[in-house]
Order: sequence, then C-alpha cells, then structure tokens
Amino acid sequence: MLFISNAVLLLSSLAPLVSQAAVVNPFSGYTVVSPKWRVELSPGQFEIFNGTMEEAITQAKVINPDFEVATEKRDFLMDRDVALGRRSNVICGQQPSNALKSRIEQNIAELRTRGANVLAYLGGRQCTRLLCTSGSANHFCNDNASPIAITWKDIADSIQHGINSCAATIDWFSAHNFQDGGWTTLSRGDDC
Repeated sequence: MLFISNAVLLLSSLAPLVSQAAVVNPFSGYTVVSPKWRVELSPGQFEIFNGTMEEAITQAKVINPDFEVATEKRDFLMDRDVALGRRSNVICGQQPSNALKSRIEQNIAELRTRGANVLAYLGGRQCTRLLCTSGSANHFCNDNASPIAITWKDIADSIQHGINSCAATIDWFSAHNFQDGGWTTLSRGDDC
C-alpha cells in the first residue's frame, strides 16, 4: 500500500513537468526590445524612434513641427513582398498563459487606428510587445537577420488570423502566427 501511494505521489508531482514540456518560449534566440517606429517625417524622409507611439510622434514633431499622422494608406510605405505574403502557419496553445479573446480584439481595434506613415519597425532577430490589455498581450517578432517595417493593418490581420485559427469557439487562447517574409505575431497572457 505504501509503495502504491508513493508511486501515485511521484506521478502526480511529475504531471506539471509533462504539461510544461509542451510550452515553448517564443522569445528564445531573440532580443526583446522596446517598440520602435519607422516614421515618415515628410515625403521620403524617414526616421526610427523608440518608445511608445505617442513618444515617437512627439519626437517627430520636434524634428518637423508640421508632422501629422497620416490617416490614409500610402502604397509606397509598404514592402509588399514582406508585408502581404501570407502563410497559414499558426500554432495554438504552447504558451505559458492564455489571453482573453475580447482583450486581443480590443488590441486589434487599437492597431487599426494607427497611422499609415508610422510603421512597426524591428531590427534583426528582435521581438517587442506591442500592446497589453488586462493581462492579454500582442507581440511582434522579426525572424530575419535584417530590419523590417510592417504596417499596422498587416499586423492586425495576422493577429486576427491567430484568433480565427485558435479561438473561434473559445474565450481563452494563445496563438503564434508565422508570416511569409520572416515575421510573426503572438497573442498570449502577460503581465500588464
């Protein structure tokens, strides 16, 4: 009897290790950085700023007092080969914690309001947390060795594809969406 109860105790203590083995650290091999923004200060003049989007806009206005965030999409800003190429390689689950779908949908709505002349910018092999609402975060990673700049619409579309693939009928989920062009989005639970 003692042997059986000890065996059950040993197996029950190993259960968390088995479930944790399936969890993947999506940031392994990447440098996690503060958000960076590729801002078009005037036609053809681009600068990279660090910090929140609001801080980037403030920095842009210091350089160009007439700077305004563009509200319409301008095709020349987007690298179509990187931004529009799609692959449907979404991994559901496998994160330390899940996000609430309604919070991620709020984050998507926020991303869709961002200006066309302010792009998400990342150096090679970098990740950043874009938004975090009530414990539900969206991250953006660059798998390439060289920097990339991606439109907010394309990032929002990628995150939405993660919801469609992983949370069509559930409220709590995590999704890691790998895009052609070597960039990914990640929706998961996080401290915020």
